[in-house]
Parts: sequence; structure tokens; C-alpha cells
Amino acid sequence: MKNKKIAIIGKGTAGCLTATSLANNSPLEIDWYFDPNTPEQSVGEGSTLLFPNFLRSNLSMEETQLKTLLEGTYKNSIRKINYNGSGDFHHSFSLGNSGIHFNANKLQKLIYNGLKNRVNYIPKQITNYSQIDANHIVDCSGKPNDYTEFNKVTSIPVNSVYIVQSNWEKPKFNYTLTIARPYGWVFGIPLQNRCSIGYLYNKNINTLEEVQEDIKEIFKQFNLNPSNKINSFSFNNYYRKKNFTERVTYNGNASFFLEPLEATSIDCMIIINNNLIEMLKGNITQDEANIKYQNFLSMSEQMITMHYFAGSKFKTPFWEYAYNNSLDNINKMTSNPLFRLMFEEMKEYINNKRFGIRFPQIEGFVSQGAFSFSQNIPNLGILDKIEHLVKINDNSNLVI
Repeated sequence: MKNKKIAIIGKGTAGCLTATSLANNSPLEIDWYFDPNTPEQSVGEGSTLLFPNFLRSNLSMEETQLKTLLEGTYKNSIRKINYNGSGDFHHSFSLGNSGIHFNANKLQKLIYNGLKNRVNYIPKQITNYSQIDANHIVDCSGKPNDYTEFNKVTSIPVNSVYIVQSNWEKPKFNYTLTIARPYGWVFGIPLQNRCSIGYLYNKNINTLEEVQEDIKEIFKQFNLNPSNKINSFSFNNYYRKKNFTERVTYNGNASFFLEPLEATSIDCMIIINNNLIEMLKGNITQDEANIKYQNFLSMSEQMITMHYFAGSKFKTPFWEYAYNNSLDNINKMTSNPLFRLMFEEMKEYINNKRFGIRFPQIEGFVSQGAFSFSQNIPNLGILDKIEHLVKINDNSNLVI
């Protein structure tokens, strides 16, 4: 990688993580382009396990700085309420590990200020890659205008969100809230000075006015005082058919967007950057990097889809649509020989509670992914259904 120049477009969360990874793990000269008139988006404020490790190894961040620099809190689990199955359970992390909740704008400013002497900042709007003089480009410029080069994710039934910030003096819980509601589901992200509440729904089935009325039940249930700071927008769920090319690698919303039910966005950004570095070093090929990308996004899609396959306590048009929409993806998952191999190991853990189990390091179903499946599948009440589908789809040759 000697004497090569790399360019990054965009300084939102994906651009910041990319700049940090490349500055710390490569000898490349880095040009960082951004449009000074475009505000960064405050998205992805919850993480799983990769992100705390990233902050420690790349920014030398200490525990106390999570609170002081990022207004953050530890995330010990995802509490899932009103889904079928147990109806209220914690999808927790393995012992000694945790995710975090953090203020995305604070993170962006921290990284931007910290890299001033290590990258070349170029405040310029990029409209064409020909404007850039670099050996390789990482495009973190945000959501695309055209989806021709993308896989549209049809198994996920939500396409809109209504977000309300609720201020508080200190955090009232140390987990991410995930609550099934009649028109979709609600997330709760606890930071030091506020709780972000968001209602995910399908605008083709329910109205914003219905969502605004129903979300009041969440404020009442968790004793939250909503502020006037609100946001509402629609989105697509998608990921690229080919994320790594000879000239360009994509990250952030320029690469993918899957709804935040399992908080996999930050992990995917980090994985893309890790694979990019390995590709630039010559340790993996471009095709191998794309396969790893597809595997992770497919697994994330399946983890999300299981919740709609499980359903909720609400018998509404949204949940009927969500269940029917999940079936093709669940059949694809249970037809996959790699999933079936992981599933057999997972059943051993679930049925026997055998300590010391090491889930197989199968590409696309790495250990932590299998650990998450082992919690979600039984607690969502779909273990028998998944086992039945595994058996009837046993002769399929489909793979992720």
C-alpha cells in the first residue's frame, strides 16, 4: 500500500469511522472530502460488541470518556417486549462484553478534530469521481438517488420512522428498548441527558397521525417527557450488489441501510473498513471482500426478519403483512446448509445449556451471530417452526 492515496467522501459516522480505520491501520495518504453545507446525520446511536473494541483500539478511549465525550451509556442487552414467545425478554451479550449507546454528532466531532494532523481535509462537494485524484475512493456520501445497483430488501416491512427526544436528568435503564406496537415497533436509546424514542412503521399501511397517537403509550409506560425535538422520514432497506470495486468502496448509507432492530449498522461499517484494509494489503481479493459483505448483510436481514416471522401480540394489518412478507426470507435462511450447521450447534446449547460450547466459525454465521440466534429463536417462540422448516428444506442447495 506504499505511496498510495485514498479519498473518503462524506464526514458522517461512516466517513469518520473510515478515516479513523485507515489513518490507524495503513500508511496511505488520505484526502477527506466533504460538503461543508451538508449537515451530518445523527444516526446509528446504538451498537453491539465491535464498536466499543473499535473505540478502545483506535481512539484509546477510556470508560469514563464514554460519558464525558459521547454522552454515552453501556448497553447490556436489547429488551424485547410484546413479541410472540416470552413476550418480554433480554437479548443479552456474552459475559464481560457490552455494546454502547452514544451521541453520533459528538462522535463525529471528536474524530474530525482528532484527525486534523493526519488526513487532508478538503471542504468540497463531489458530484463525480473524476473530480478526485486518488488510487481508491471510499464513498460515504449518504443514501443513493438510484437503486439500480442495489438489492432491495423486501422482507423488512417498515419504511418510515417518527423520532422524539425525551430529556432526563440521568438514564433510567441500561439496555436498548425494542417494543412491538400495533403499527410496527418502537426503539428506545438511553443517553446521559436524553432518551431517543423512535416508532418504525409502514407508511402504506398506517398514517403518521396513528403513530403519533400510539407512541404516547410508550411515554406513559416508561415515564418519559417528550420534548419538541422531533424528526420524521421515510427510507428504503437495501444493500449493494457489489460493494467493493477496483475504483470505489462504499460505506454507510451509500452502501446499505437495514432498519435498526438489531443495531447492526455500526458493525457493518467496521467490517467494510476491515475488509477494505485487507483488500488493499492484498490479503483478500475483491471478490472475497464482496462475499464477506453479502454474508454479513444477509445474516443481519435474517436476524431482523425472524421478529416479523414470530409476530406480536397485536393482530393488526401491519403484523399480518409483516408475517407474510417474512416467509420467503425465512425459507431461504432455513434452506442454507451453513445455517443448518449452525442451528444444530445452537440447539445443543439451548436444549442442554452446555457450558463451554463454541459456535462454529462459519462464514456469515460467526460466533456472536450464532449466540444472537440462540437467544432470539427460542425467546421469540419460533424454535419448533424453524426446526420444522430446516427439515423440510433439507434438500435445498441454496446458500447465502
